[in-house]
Amino acid sequence: DGMAVAVYLYMIAYLTPSTTWFWELGLPIVALATLGMEVFTLLAKKVPFTILSGALCLFIEIPLFCTALELMIRRMIQSPLHLTWSAVVLTVCVIIDVALVTISRKKTPAQRGAQTPSLLTVYLLYLSSASSKD
Repeated sequence: DGMAVAVYLYMIAYLTPSTTWFWELGLPIVALATLGMEVFTLLAKKVPFTILSGALCLFIEIPLFCTALELMIRRMIQSPLHLTWSAVVLTVCVIIDVALVTISRKKTPAQRGAQTPSLLTVYLLYLSSASSKD
């Protein structure tokens, strides 16, 4: 798909007076987006894929794409290379990533296994119930 989009953009660039936008912006953006989709697809096939892991991968790729996009645009228009709007995207996505990692690490009771109470716990519960009857 990325190759088809690149060829389509090249045909548009061929019909325009300047191809600078194609080489400095169009082709790198298409290549970056294609690489991101390929990485996502590869991870989905090789790693146990859940909704949380898919969301985590997506929220890692989005800020990387936005940061690279902003830096490519700034390079093309010859502005100083620093982050502005993509820093906001990066910050929000890092917060979401931390939340997703925290959620995915938390074990459910079924994953922890049924914990049987110790003999001491049973005895203490018996004593507390016996004393409450008095």
